[in-house]
Amino acid sequence: MKRIPPFLLVFLTMACSGTDGKNALQQLVNVSDADPLDCPQGGYVLQSGLDANSDGTLDASEIQAQTTVCNGADGTGALLVLSPEPEGSNCPYGGQRVDSGLDTNGDGILDAGEIQNTAYVCNGVTTLMTSSVEAPGPNCPQGGEKIVSGQDSNGNGTLDPEEAGSTLYICHGSNGADTLTVATMEGAGENCASGGQKLEIGQDHDGDGTLSPTELFQTVYICNGDDGISKICAQTRVGEYIILKCNDGTGANIYVGLAPSSGTFINSGQALGAQSRLAIGDLDGDGDLDLYVGRSGADGVFLNNGSGSFFDTGQALGTKPSSNVQLGDLDGDCDLDAFVTHAFDINEVWFNDGMGNFTLGPQVFPFATSSCVALGDLDGDGDLDAFVGNAVAGSPDRVWLNDGTGVFVDSGQTLGNDFTGYVALADLDGDGDLDAMVNIYGNGWRVWLNDGTGVFTPGDEFVSSNTYASRIALGDVDGDGDIDAFIGFDNGTDPNLLLLNDGDGNFTDSGQTLGIGGLHATLADLDGDGDLDLIGSGTRVWRNNASGLFTDSGQLLTDGVQAVGDLDGDGDLDAVLQGTVWFNN
Repeated sequence: MKRIPPFLLVFLTMACSGTDGKNALQQLVNVSDADPLDCPQGGYVLQSGLDANSDGTLDASEIQAQTTVCNGADGTGALLVLSPEPEGSNCPYGGQRVDSGLDTNGDGILDAGEIQNTAYVCNGVTTLMTSSVEAPGPNCPQGGEKIVSGQDSNGNGTLDPEEAGSTLYICHGSNGADTLTVATMEGAGENCASGGQKLEIGQDHDGDGTLSPTELFQTVYICNGDDGISKICAQTRVGEYIILKCNDGTGANIYVGLAPSSGTFINSGQALGAQSRLAIGDLDGDGDLDLYVGRSGADGVFLNNGSGSFFDTGQALGTKPSSNVQLGDLDGDCDLDAFVTHAFDINEVWFNDGMGNFTLGPQVFPFATSSCVALGDLDGDGDLDAFVGNAVAGSPDRVWLNDGTGVFVDSGQTLGNDFTGYVALADLDGDGDLDAMVNIYGNGWRVWLNDGTGVFTPGDEFVSSNTYASRIALGDVDGDGDIDAFIGFDNGTDPNLLLLNDGDGNFTDSGQTLGIGGLHATLADLDGDGDLDLIGSGTRVWRNNASGLFTDSGQLLTDGVQAVGDLDGDGDLDAVLQGTVWFNN
């Protein structure tokens, strides 16, 4: 009969479920009695493999290795010893080493001289993903991105052609509007038990080459140990933006794009109360767009029920008048936090718990005269930094660098000494980093060029006879691939301007005068035709002809556009105007 000491039985029981490797497939080990024909004196069989269907049972089709250990002819008992195997030549991703042999001295321990066989139960391979540009053709009529995923079977860190398991296409919309996909590593956690890739997918409405919270349509995960296709297809939302094409027979041809719309807005009748500033994003993680409301007193949070009806959560955030609010994941926990500036007090960072509940961060900022803020990765380290505009003439704008946890460090740069009415970030000179354009209140506007590390130097500067520039909206309005600028004024007399970029960050006046009063103007594709229109220049909606020429649609709206996004889930862009929700028809 086989003889397994009690302590070894416990060890084997603990090892049966294995330790999760770098993939999401669990290692299983079965120990059973050996067939008498194989082991006349008794023994046992060790079977191991990956639990491919995740049912907790090692099925016959999942067995990757089998070892039979027989008791000796003289009755000497067989022993198995399992020990962790680090990453290396035996197991590229680590695993378990299995030593087996006969306990010839009967001490219940498998000594080195008694080992007859060594086998390895290795952790499964990692899922890899590659992306490439997909030219216009049968897979994507307007072009897009091709994403291939599969198992790195040979452990070389490269997805070889024979390892490709699934292919999906994320296509540009039928109107040609650009889809963006941002891929980042996803650590082990709730979304991917053993890590993987995070894909953020959306449509770049403003053409600035980045996905803002309002442009992000969907976040999906390709987890280690999973080809990812079934999860992505299952998460596709029907009736709004359509997202991808699966080539495994489970999905139809589905493309990203805005639903066609008239670009005509209807007052929903919802009034959200007095507001000074407003930011839009999915605050509670339910997939629709909510509102962070900046006020002259305590800020508030309004959550969306998915159809564009908002309710006040009752939160009273702070007591100071807010001059600007921007949303972004400041602490790296995958929800939207808030950076709030105050013209007459210190700035604040409010952290979200993922369900739309905000808590004031501990940082005390040393300066108390800020008019505005723009968030973006200024130094290329993967987190969101802050470019803060100054609200008092004679004091500079400042760049605050994030340490990745939502704590900001003053870079020491002092940029200009004017009253900054507004700041916007985009890659203005085409070198791949985020530059800044600021309105100099009462004296024109200025470009600050980034060197890629978050250090800014002066670019173009414009001294204008038009005073009180108070708004900048950036986007590619003429379809030439660079970022242009709308400049709005709030003195009630000066016409708004449209500046065209030459691709190097040099701007010239287009000669168009787009209304009077542009305090809250926004560029967005309002009619779903693939170009950027303009809302809030005066009380008008201006439609783009795709080459940067705008015409007045004739619609009269409430002045003061504070946010644009798909609020009711019908695939077009709605707006909040002076605290009132307007739906796009």
